[in-house]
Amino acid sequence: MLLPSPIFLGLPEKFNGWRPGQDAAVVAALDSSKRFIAINAPTGFGKTPTNFAIATLGGFRAAFLTASKGLQSQLLADFGSCGLVDIRGQNNYPCRALGPDGIYYGQGIAPGVNCDAGPCHVGRSCSARNSGCYYFDAVQLAKQAQYVTTNYSYWIAQHRYSDGLGKFDLLVLDEAHDAPDELAQSLKVDLSEYDVATILGRNLPHYEDSDAWRSWATLAAQDGQLRLDKLEALIKYARDNGQELDHATLREAHALKNLLKRIQVVAQMQGHWVVERRLRSASIAPVWPIPYAEQRLFLGIKKVVLVSATVKEKTLELLGVQQKDFEFLEYPSTFPLERRPVVHIPSVRCNHTWSEIEQRTWVRRIDQIISKRLDRKGIIHTTSYERRNLVLTWSEHRRIMLFNDTANIRTTVEEFRQASPPSVLVSPSMVTGWDLPFDECEYAIIGKIPFPDTRSPITKARTTEDASYGPYLAMQAIVQASGRGMRSAGDQCEVFVVDDQWRWFWKKFKRFAPRWFQEAVSYSLTIPDPLPKLKSTTKETSHA
Repeated sequence: MLLPSPIFLGLPEKFNGWRPGQDAAVVAALDSSKRFIAINAPTGFGKTPTNFAIATLGGFRAAFLTASKGLQSQLLADFGSCGLVDIRGQNNYPCRALGPDGIYYGQGIAPGVNCDAGPCHVGRSCSARNSGCYYFDAVQLAKQAQYVTTNYSYWIAQHRYSDGLGKFDLLVLDEAHDAPDELAQSLKVDLSEYDVATILGRNLPHYEDSDAWRSWATLAAQDGQLRLDKLEALIKYARDNGQELDHATLREAHALKNLLKRIQVVAQMQGHWVVERRLRSASIAPVWPIPYAEQRLFLGIKKVVLVSATVKEKTLELLGVQQKDFEFLEYPSTFPLERRPVVHIPSVRCNHTWSEIEQRTWVRRIDQIISKRLDRKGIIHTTSYERRNLVLTWSEHRRIMLFNDTANIRTTVEEFRQASPPSVLVSPSMVTGWDLPFDECEYAIIGKIPFPDTRSPITKARTTEDASYGPYLAMQAIVQASGRGMRSAGDQCEVFVVDDQWRWFWKKFKRFAPRWFQEAVSYSLTIPDPLPKLKSTTKETSHA
């Protein structure tokens, strides 16, 4: 071992030893002269203790960004005892000054509304803001903490509209493959015809040229700022003279300020942006978020660690990080190769031109895989509801299938977890964010190569400018989907690809897959016999 026990470094007692590669990753990250360190850490590697060890051993003040509030809560549960502090958006904290009927009562009233709708947002003074407000107290605590965890959305918004959470020495981007999209989403501006007309007295432009929108937004922002300055002067005069503040004026100022924030983003657009004009609204978004990565995400922090099971050099390219500025570290999977095979089964090419005969052949091939595995549970990743419906219509095993729509995914997944074999979950929306360990899922079927939908103007623009962007996203999705059922070294999950586009896709773009995934890929003309059933379904005890 290169390092003493994690406990000796101050990590919680549950992390009682280093997993293979962890201590090497910590040392490599600390020894590297590069500002950016990308760590491709496969499932089971133990990313969070590795990240925390880099922070503690380096003596850094560190911020840990996650892709979701759930992961944020998990990180806090593991490392709260080490001084880690959690901060998130105002809608996660109850307001102490606003009652359940929305009427302003002053400090100490039972909360009925969260802080994002508090009276301080419309010019009301609130004594709790300096001490006693759940949200602003949490902000002050985070500003003083050595270690802070938050989500990408809050981090970007906080540093966009305020002085942020103070100076950090280390920034850790967990689930780093999501970072480019998280940054791009934070820059997207949605404007409605109604808001612009009622608040600014203007009409939204009907053209889609971004330069013309920039000119429109510049004039609209100047006009709006003059009006806001007058409103804030009225509010200040009333407050200074002890007069009752007019509620309509307060609401107008609040609405105008929020609208101006969005319009000013459009006025200050850098690089190539895409406008999607609809009947009564418009969305404006950057094709690439690269011009904003430093000022919104990296913030001049001297060391940035990007870690994920699927992070690749392409991920850093999408964030504008040049190859000379980063070091890429890739570690092998500790999961036995024979327990995680990825097998292409010849079928048909799944695309928008396929015939009904090809569709039925595709479903029949899926049925053949299921027929050999009626003693266990599996999942079919269909990538669309249309293909999900093809399976549910023509499969001979539809009686054992569960399926979800956008509204009932959680209840469907829980039903699947509790179901006895044979059971198959058919879903287009289970690629990330779900764990189905051990006998909850012992095989997965990738029904189609999940190329992004280019009907979206922004996706179309990106794939037009970068021919490898779509395949990169598709490979990310395949690797993520393959990992839903393989969560530890004692687990197992077979993965079958039944789209014949895989032949050219894998040959041309396997560089976008981690090496630990590449080594698991094979080809078979026939349906392989299933892996021996797991003898144990007990989840392993968590350690480093």
